[in-house]
Amino acid sequence: MSNGLKISAPDKEAEDEFGYSLALSGDILVVGSYYSNPSGIVDAGSVYIYHVEQNQTATYINKITAPDMSAGDEFGYSISFS
Repeated sequence: MSNGLKISAPDKEAEDEFGYSLALSGDILVVGSYYSNPSGIVDAGSVYIYHVEQNQTATYINKITAPDMSAGDEFGYSISFS
């Protein structure tokens, strides 16, 4: 992955903290957005999954939220996977 790769959340809002946490394994990039408001729940947080292409682009795959999300959960504050 080069420094020129730029991505954003498809449902971005100001102050979501998108990109605060990142994890990369092979060609899968996972990005945390712990202040996002999924389903209008304030600061419940979200995690976004991207496929990083060899031509230095990233394709959005999916968004993950906690199944039991509550306001202030900050899901996505820290990310790790393998």
